[in-house]
Amino acid sequence: MPALGCKNMKTLCRLLILFFTAAFVLSSPSYAQNQKVKTELADMIEAVVKETGININISETNYLSANINKVNGRNVCSPEAKDDVVRLQEAFNKRPNIYKNIGPYLVSFTYKDGTRKFGDIVELRKQGKLPDCTNIMVSVH
Repeated sequence: MPALGCKNMKTLCRLLILFFTAAFVLSSPSYAQNQKVKTELADMIEAVVKETGININISETNYLSANINKVNGRNVCSPEAKDDVVRLQEAFNKRPNIYKNIGPYLVSFTYKDGTRKFGDIVELRKQGKLPDCTNIMVSVH
């Protein structure tokens, strides 16, 4: 019986190489940093940071949303960050293209027609729909 090496199993080896290459690229920090976001999201975040003067750390993004885990170097869930979190979330809610604004201070959904609904944070936590504290997640349509 021949040995099962790459020489005898070219297709399988090529697939394995592709798989491990993709796994490495997708898990590398530079890949996450290079993911594209919608221009409206980037513009909104930039405008809010300029308006408030608050430094933020974005821990995760996708095309339509961003998660903010730190404000001015403090975790958004820390009591010391409360005033900055409130200012930041209120500033996001003033933006015309905000859709979701979910965080420790408020939960709001603004629809394309301009109507806005607020969630009751205490009730959402009781129902298990919102953790005790969460990052600030903002998104656009």
